[in-house]
Amino acid sequence: VASMRAFGQQLQSNSGGSRRAVSRTDPQFFTSRHVAVWFQTIHHIFFLFFCVGKVVGEASRDDDSHCITHPAAIHSLAADTTGTQWSNHSMLMAYFGGRVERAHVRIDDPTITIQAQHVGTLVLAGSPQPFSTAYPRVVVYDADVADSLLLPRTFFEENTTAPVLYSVPAVDVFSDRKRFCNATYFHHNYGGHQFGNWAGQLGDGRAVNIQGRFQTKTMLRDIKGDVPGGTARFTEINLKGTGKTPFSRRGDGRAVLQSNCREFLGAVALHALGIPSVRSLCVIGAQAEFDGIFRDELYNGHQRTEHPGVYTRVAPSFVRFGTAQIVARRQGVAGLVALARHTLRALAAMEAEDGVDVARWDPLLWVDGQQHGKHTVREQCFFAAKRMQKSRTRFTSHGTSTASAVTEDPWCAQQEHALDDAAALACLLARVSHRTGALIAAWQAAGFAHGVLNTDNLSLLGITIDLNVYGFIDDYDPTFAPNHIDDEKRYAFGRQRAIGAWNLQRLADAFTGTPYASDVSADRDTWMHPETFPTGPRSLQWLPPAIAHAAVSNYNHSFDTCYSVRMRARLGLQSYYAIEDLERRTVQTVEQWLTWLKAARPDYHHASLMLAYVPALLHPPPPQGDDAALRTAVTELQSLSSAFGATATKHMELVKDFLVSLRALLYTRGAIPACTSGKAFRGAAASYVSGCIQTHWRTLVAAVVPRKVLRTAQTKLITKQAAQYGRDVYMQLAMRSLKQPFSSSFAAADRTRDPDRREGVSSLQNLFRTGVDRIPDTHTTENVFAWTEMALVARPPRAARNLQTSCGGQ
Repeated sequence: VASMRAFGQQLQSNSGGSRRAVSRTDPQFFTSRHVAVWFQTIHHIFFLFFCVGKVVGEASRDDDSHCITHPAAIHSLAADTTGTQWSNHSMLMAYFGGRVERAHVRIDDPTITIQAQHVGTLVLAGSPQPFSTAYPRVVVYDADVADSLLLPRTFFEENTTAPVLYSVPAVDVFSDRKRFCNATYFHHNYGGHQFGNWAGQLGDGRAVNIQGRFQTKTMLRDIKGDVPGGTARFTEINLKGTGKTPFSRRGDGRAVLQSNCREFLGAVALHALGIPSVRSLCVIGAQAEFDGIFRDELYNGHQRTEHPGVYTRVAPSFVRFGTAQIVARRQGVAGLVALARHTLRALAAMEAEDGVDVARWDPLLWVDGQQHGKHTVREQCFFAAKRMQKSRTRFTSHGTSTASAVTEDPWCAQQEHALDDAAALACLLARVSHRTGALIAAWQAAGFAHGVLNTDNLSLLGITIDLNVYGFIDDYDPTFAPNHIDDEKRYAFGRQRAIGAWNLQRLADAFTGTPYASDVSADRDTWMHPETFPTGPRSLQWLPPAIAHAAVSNYNHSFDTCYSVRMRARLGLQSYYAIEDLERRTVQTVEQWLTWLKAARPDYHHASLMLAYVPALLHPPPPQGDDAALRTAVTELQSLSSAFGATATKHMELVKDFLVSLRALLYTRGAIPACTSGKAFRGAAASYVSGCIQTHWRTLVAAVVPRKVLRTAQTKLITKQAAQYGRDVYMQLAMRSLKQPFSSSFAAADRTRDPDRREGVSSLQNLFRTGVDRIPDTHTTENVFAWTEMALVARPPRAARNLQTSCGGQ
């Protein structure tokens, strides 16, 4: 259209502005410029026909003729489903009793009535709503996650020898333009408490899930057994931002590209730190202006046009606390038991494999063979593979287990098949309580604030999901709330433990048939009665409150244990000491450390790392006389505190008490086994012990305290480059850098900044003060990587610390 308008204007200008007719024989008609315009117009017309045909073809597909075969061939599951129509949904059919029916999907908004197929609370997805643009792109993808799904690089990367209109398969599949053959597409239906109030039905308002039995390497063990031709495992792939769903309510079903990029990096960072999380597979983006979506980021009436995107994430399942709440409310005990068994099978498969980088923590889990032994701590706090122990003693001679027994059995998920219905409910509540406690303890120790801990944002599998408004703290501030709309700081960093306990109590309400808190629905006091579900077995009973309370009590014990272990590790101290006095002093030292952090509010991540570079701590306390080393240490930490804005003179006593305790611990026999144990310690020279602590203790701290942190200020700079300017190299190199959080790569000219090559606090302070608010002038791979490395190490300017993110910009 623009070309034709330009051609008309050109004709008018050639005729001197008059309206006279232009004859074909007019010498002004056939100029080279006119010919070029005509060819451009013809090209646009043919391209328009191509786009229309592509969209119509996608919208009209009703069979597998347009589907894409997984490169590793998703297995057909017909053999597992006794010939039912939905042969590729066998696990979910077992989950909901094997019934698929056609019915109206219940939507809490009475003005919406959508007819769709559903399986229990899962609504099978209809046709997609792909981007309008013909050229969406893969902004970034994680090759490790793709490899775990046996998706080759060619699935994501462009073929430079292909025709102009060539599109990589990932663009079509992960924007929901085309679909995998032999996989089921559906939306989750769930409810939830949001900011303390029961919100009723929520559901996937802008996401579609892909589930099938994929051949995978490491994502999840096969729940139902091996399949001929390879290991096939159930995996759920979630596409966020594909368009409207039956649960969109008043939303447009889209997601902002910059927000998608932020979620992608958040999951990468957590996984690299060894914290259970969804895995980021890829981000698909659209750059065309006519694909723009409107967002009011700060809810102040000022809308902006944003580029849309689709974020693809992977997990064993995306079941949530809110899933159990809506199942209990609409399907009763029978539906809840089915959900519990499905989740326990997924948990058993997860717990049969080690978590991420568990071996990194092993040097700090030495406990001299006590009951709180290395393997127990690894399983309890670091998500190591569970070894089957003592589970058989929990079961009766009839092969079933009582509900009260399984609340204390950490291996009950692996015996799901032997649990009766009440025991299955108790087992799930106990396991999710334990795993949630360990998860939130890991968040707290890492300085991570989730930001929106509603019950629909917590996973029944105990993994991190829904990274919408998260934030890693800069200055240590327990009141930091990363969510812009959280005016009351309900989900502040320092309140995450309490909110986790509150959410688990709401989950226990669903398991016990207790009216939901802050529920104003008409059926608030009647939904839990048996007559509400006339088709369900009347023999099933809600879980007794006493058993539910016992199951939820696992949460506090898990949090206390795991938080203590992780905070000790940040100081280079062991997880447990058999000597009672040494254990007591260690607890006291950690408490002094936290007291100083809360009072001085230094940069949380740098303070831990810089502590290992205080030379004065590397000398043992003198037997008597002037303690010059301690005075030097206090002076250096006074400088450290001043560097991060704390009032040094006000907190000098706190610093001194902490340093005295820590140095005494480091030189106590048995505290650092490699340096202070056995006869060698008693006869060794002080210089030898100091040298050992300098190398070994510093190594312990550096192994668990990350140098690179995904701070909000730097994240905004990185994601803006990709989303607004199409410079995807920033996302790709940020992902690469975040995968190695405990080490830094310095350019040749910056080697002198490497603190491992210099002594003292000053070298680290100079490194951390590096300015990163200016993007490189040239966006070459070398320049961007160097800038990214420094940006993730440096601390932001004071005005850019502890920034918030708004849900309105999602």
